[in-house]
Amino acid sequence: MGFTLVELLVVITIIGILIALLLPAVQGARESARRAQCANNLKQIALAFLNYHSAHDAFPDGGKNICDHPRHGAADGSRCGGADNWGCCSPWDRSEWSWPYALLPYLEQQALYDQTSDSVIYRTPLPVWHCPTRRRAVLYNGQAKIDYAGNAGSYGDGRDGIIIRRGLGLASPGLPTYIKLDHVRDGASNTLLVAEKQLNPDRFGQTYDDNEPYVAPGWDSEMFRLGTTTYVPKHDSQHPSYTASDPYVGSNYFGSAHPGMMNAALCDGSVRAISFGITPEMFRRLCVRNDKQPIDWSQVQ
Repeated sequence: MGFTLVELLVVITIIGILIALLLPAVQGARESARRAQCANNLKQIALAFLNYHSAHDAFPDGGKNICDHPRHGAADGSRCGGADNWGCCSPWDRSEWSWPYALLPYLEQQALYDQTSDSVIYRTPLPVWHCPTRRRAVLYNGQAKIDYAGNAGSYGDGRDGIIIRRGLGLASPGLPTYIKLDHVRDGASNTLLVAEKQLNPDRFGQTYDDNEPYVAPGWDSEMFRLGTTTYVPKHDSQHPSYTASDPYVGSNYFGSAHPGMMNAALCDGSVRAISFGITPEMFRRLCVRNDKQPIDWSQVQ
């Protein structure tokens, strides 16, 4: 006996309801897998930081701009506009590149690190630098990018964070030139090392925090983020370029494309989920390595 039209419509309706019920679960499972892969990326990056530290007795720094002190002997002084001008442009050469380049040998990328052509490095995207929830490891405006940023602390130059601006210690007596684990006075398990950063998914490769090659942005927000009571982590949808008068403005926030949280690696190599609802003061404490303030993890995750 065949189905009547009414019976067939009932079956189709039931199937549609079941699909509607299952779809969120499938999407949730996919996001969970992507979030786990993102956390694994950060785990690899954190271990690379620690292996670099074992080899060099310090963490890699954040590089510098051409005019930052100490200035490269071959740098063109005329473009800097004066001996005390901090700023200007990208690095002069590889000796001034940033931490993502320094970590390449510790991420099984020695061949890329040794590549003689800067442009080849600029144009070689690596999956480990990208959160799969946000984007694939492809070129944007002809350059390889990065979705993770080092913790520059609360000042914006690294003086109380982990990623320090090259030459800062020389310009400010009493500050270390390189950050070591010995400088992490609050404890490696209580101090943020590297985490996801906020980006505008509608303007990849265009905003000022995503328009430079990941290895050589100079001291720029491509490779560091701040941790203050103002700069708490935020979702990509809250990137300032959505509402600012300049649609290409960059962000100094950590953040992610994940709902409700971002992944972060601490100085001991562990990876934790940081809630977007973290209290501003607790996030500041997490990003400052030497303020002697405790971390209440119930206000973090």
